[in-house]
Amino acid sequence: MYWFDFDAAAERAADDLVPVVRKLLSRSILWAWQTNAVSDAEALRALMEADRWIDRVRSQKTHLPEIAELTALEAELRSLLKDLHDAESSLAPLKTKFESVDSESRRLRTREKDLDDALNSSTRALAS
Repeated sequence: MYWFDFDAAAERAADDLVPVVRKLLSRSILWAWQTNAVSDAEALRALMEADRWIDRVRSQKTHLPEIAELTALEAELRSLLKDLHDAESSLAPLKTKFESVDSESRRLRTREKDLDDALNSSTRALAS
């Protein structure tokens, strides 16, 4: 199963397009007939052209060449996601170890600074 259903989306697009095209054509044909701007033959040609476009859209809804490419891409992304989760799970123990070493390092730096300050203050007191 794909994460996105291309067939359903194409079918909805085609189904949405058909009534709109027919309505627009019927309005334009009616307007042309009322105004005598075009002959009946031209109106029939326009209707046949609209039917050809509708057939093209309907035939394209089942022919999506990028489906295979998208399927391969989806599989690759899922494998990369699995690798990422594996890497994150292997990093968890290292992260906790780093945090404990870092806190110990900070404690020792603070202790060193305190001892250095104490040593400097005692030598100043002796020097004065």
